[in-house]
Amino acid sequence: MTYAIDFLPESVDWPVSFLELRIRPDASAAGQTIRELPLSASGISVLAVSRGGRIFYEPKPDFRIFPADRLLLMGNPEGLKEAESMLNQLEAQRDAKDTDRFEIAEIKVSQNSEISGKSLAELHFRQKFGANLVGIRRGQDQITTINPAEHLQGEDCLIVIGMSSAIKELKSLEPV
Repeated sequence: MTYAIDFLPESVDWPVSFLELRIRPDASAAGQTIRELPLSASGISVLAVSRGGRIFYEPKPDFRIFPADRLLLMGNPEGLKEAESMLNQLEAQRDAKDTDRFEIAEIKVSQNSEISGKSLAELHFRQKFGANLVGIRRGQDQITTINPAEHLQGEDCLIVIGMSSAIKELKSLEPV
C-alpha cells in the first residue's frame, strides 16, 4: 500500500521536516476538520491525508479527519513533535462540554427494510442518518468504494462512521 510520504524526496535542503502521523481511533483529532486542529499557530501544515489507499493532496480546511487516517505534516521539528502529541491526545482530554466522540460501527439492513432496494442517492443517507457510509459487507463481498448509485440490499452490513450520538441513534434502528 502506498502512503502519502512515499512521494517525498530523500533529502530536502530547507529548514523544514515532514512527519507521517496515523490518527488513533481514540484521538481527540478524530472527527475534527483540519480548520479545527490547532496546527496553524505552530506553523504546521497538512500536506496530504491517506485514507483507505486513497490520497487527498492539499486537503481543504473543511476536510474531516477520520480514525486511522494518515496525515502528512510539514513544519519545524519541534512543532511536528508537539503536533504528534496534540493530535493523538486521548478523547477524554477534550473539553468537558464536548462529550460526543467519533466512532465507527456496523449496522445490519433487514431483509424487508424500507431502505432495501434504494440507492444511496435516493436515500440521502448522510443527511438522513447523520453518518457517513464508508463500506458495505454483502455476503463475501466487501464494497469499499461507495458510489451514490449503489443500491442497498437486505442482509447488507453497513460500515458507518460519525459522531457517537448519530451512531447510537442508527444502532437503535437496527436492523434498519
